[in-house]
Amino acid sequence: MRKKITVVINYLIAEIRMAVIEGSKLVEYKIEHPYNKSIVGNIYKGKVKNVIHGLKGAFVDIGERKNAFLPLSDIPETDFLTLLEHSIDIREEEEESKVKIKPEQDIICQVVKDPIGEKGARLTSHVSLAGRYIVLMPMAKNLGISKRIKNDDEKKRLIKIAKEMNSEFGIIFRTAAHGTAKKYIIEEFTKLKELWERVKEDYKRLASPALLYQEPPIYIRILRDFLNSDIKEIYIDNKEAYQEMWNYLTKVCPKYRNRLKFYEESTPIFEKFGINEQLPHLFQRKLPLPGGGFITIDETEALISIDVNTGSAIDESPTKLAVDTNKEAAIEIARQIRLRDLSGIIIIDFIDIPNKQYMNDVVALLKKSLSWDKAQHDFFTRSPFGLVELTRERRGPGLLASISEACPVCKGFGKVVSRETKLGEIERKLQYNIESIEGKNIKLICDSSLYDFIVHYRKAWLDDIVKKYKISLEVKVDVNMYPYNFKIFNEDGEELS
Repeated sequence: MRKKITVVINYLIAEIRMAVIEGSKLVEYKIEHPYNKSIVGNIYKGKVKNVIHGLKGAFVDIGERKNAFLPLSDIPETDFLTLLEHSIDIREEEEESKVKIKPEQDIICQVVKDPIGEKGARLTSHVSLAGRYIVLMPMAKNLGISKRIKNDDEKKRLIKIAKEMNSEFGIIFRTAAHGTAKKYIIEEFTKLKELWERVKEDYKRLASPALLYQEPPIYIRILRDFLNSDIKEIYIDNKEAYQEMWNYLTKVCPKYRNRLKFYEESTPIFEKFGINEQLPHLFQRKLPLPGGGFITIDETEALISIDVNTGSAIDESPTKLAVDTNKEAAIEIARQIRLRDLSGIIIIDFIDIPNKQYMNDVVALLKKSLSWDKAQHDFFTRSPFGLVELTRERRGPGLLASISEACPVCKGFGKVVSRETKLGEIERKLQYNIESIEGKNIKLICDSSLYDFIVHYRKAWLDDIVKKYKISLEVKVDVNMYPYNFKIFNEDGEELS
């Protein structure tokens, strides 16, 4: 039986943090920066800039810094062609490189992967609109049911509902549709169809590149994509966001409204739930195991390698020591994969055990521990060298990349906390001292890089901080400070702790 699952959301001006805890242990952690959001799921009217037949793809301007990549195989053959300025001819799959799209042609597309480093976003023109119970696919005709719905009678019920809806679009029933009353499913279907009509109208009306549909904020996506009967409580510390979540649950799944809680205690919410003390371990390379062993995690451009060691663990039987350490590692590795949002190719070097059945048991435990992972993953047979290989769906840059950026001192060899994240640190320090600073003159001293970022690129954040905390905030630069460092002083010249 799984332990009690609680979702905790910390809402700041600079960032929204979401943590999932099982019992008291952190198992998932997400960050969204309101001024620099993920664009996965957004739908655009893009403009084709060039078609590279050798890559079987096209580069499309969607209004981002880098042009996005659209594989030719991800362009539908029919249905949305009337939205295009020119027709697309896809005769056979083997002729996909001859798809007739041209530079400067408009095309509808949806982001499936965020930009990473110097790579632009990944696109598809098989557009889909996600709800809590169904996914509407305007470019398809097929019907799908989540693999997590196992009951045959429930599958027949959902198929019957789909026939009653008489949809000209493709539909996928999500896991949350299991046992949900037909009324709520049909209401959501109607809303998604209306949303698609608005997307089509905006496509015809707006000049490219243009945003046609934007995914909701993280706290609404949690309810749409994550909420299930295993989650007992959801806490959020922002009244407006709480009200948005309450309204969403009222319309879509009212039976879960009693699980949503507004957190209004003076103790910061992450501190109250013991999350802050677990965050420093997120990026440690070496992680201890309960029995004395440890694992190391190394991320590279090509793959992620995880090594398992017995460390200081002791047992009279070397085989039992290896088996016990491997099993502890399997559970922790699954947790770290979810927690750090590790993706791409993952190679795990467990301690070698001659007995194949023992190793099969370890791999089975790893698979079971990953069974609650929302991201798709596939296991391969063990390599001749005894390595366990798996791939995990990559939809974004991962946790490390999302809250860090290349260090201006070491030119990218190491990592520093990003300036976006520093804004959150500044605000938390103000929040911690709120009783003593309200109505006062406060001075923020920072290095030139952070100063330039705040003054020239986050003026809106600065204005919001002054309004929220009712302070007068003066930002000054100290050229002798280390990059991205800051200090905050009250009007008596005392540094805030």
